[in-house]
Amino acid sequence: MKVAIIGPGSLGKALAKCLGLAGHEIRLSFSRDEGKLRAIAATLRVGFGAPDEVARWADVIALATPWPALELAMDALGDLSGKIVWDKYECSRA
Repeated sequence: MKVAIIGPGSLGKALAKCLGLAGHEIRLSFSRDEGKLRAIAATLRVGFGAPDEVARWADVIALATPWPALELAMDALGDLSGKIVWDKYECSRA
């Protein structure tokens, strides 16, 4: 499965590592520092790209941003029609 992880922080990196080991294709996105995003992607041996590009590519979009950045991230993703969006915020409220 192709998974876009939006937010390359601690949770995003952990998801990328775990899902990559399970055989899924991973791309990271949504960082204020593209150089840092590239370095993290290289370390984890996954892809990266602009939020709207990885969203179009992915089967599943995993949101791993800090709460204050969520609205900006969602705006950057574009049209998510037909996409599965995995949202850590719902899990934390359960």
